[in-house]
Amino acid sequence: MKLIDIFKVPISFVLAVFAIIGGLIVFDDYIDNQIDRKINNLEYIEKISLNIRPFLLFDHSGKIKYDHGAVQYIDSLIVKKTGINKLNEHVDGFEPDFNVSVYFNTLFTTAPLLEYIGSSGSYIKPIQGENKIWHYSIVIFTILPEEPDFLLRLEILK
Repeated sequence: MKLIDIFKVPISFVLAVFAIIGGLIVFDDYIDNQIDRKINNLEYIEKISLNIRPFLLFDHSGKIKYDHGAVQYIDSLIVKKTGINKLNEHVDGFEPDFNVSVYFNTLFTTAPLLEYIGSSGSYIKPIQGENKIWHYSIVIFTILPEEPDFLLRLEILK
């Protein structure tokens, strides 16, 4: 028996193991590159964010300024400037400045998040109406004599 014949089988086995390990490393690198390419694709990121965190911005007159996927859940949006909240007279001791009623085409058991975007403080109280309606009473705390234009942000919580 020659020395080469003795090491022929173990060398073949070692080469096969190195080939398998090399193949796994190349495959892992390929998968990492595909993931990096996908998560850095702006179209893909926007598509994901439209589905995960849909929201819209609207002004004090109810005009939608920006939609980020939330309009598909809304049938109508009504904003009323008021001195008395017709839903429960007062919002925890304060008379609300605005009432917002959102008529959804999907039932949400948790109130979609409404946020005031402006230069003053605010207090917003959600009230679930009948069926697919949510009412929001908004009190704006300001030291300004006249509140400048502001936006409201409605985020659908899924």
